[in-house]
Amino acid sequence: KLDLTVNFVGELTSIKSLEVNHHLQQLFLTGNPCTQFTGYREYVITTLPQLKTLDGKEIEKSERILAKQDYANIVKSIVDQENAYRENI
Repeated sequence: KLDLTVNFVGELTSIKSLEVNHHLQQLFLTGNPCTQFTGYREYVITTLPQLKTLDGKEIEKSERILAKQDYANIVKSIVDQENAYRENI
């Protein structure tokens, strides 16, 4: 379990570094700017396939499959939103 609630995480792509933590099953990012990004949940559950829950909500198999199918577009959108976020801080 990793709880990063209200830690001012604005760069969602930084969670990619958690891929190597194969035992991470629960992640909490509630209250961070990145949770407002369109595609936030889809990005996280595809980037971190070992997760069972995100922000206290169970990740359904069907949800993961749908997110994975559009992952390339989601990544592009997240990067664009991160850039906009950086410009505004």
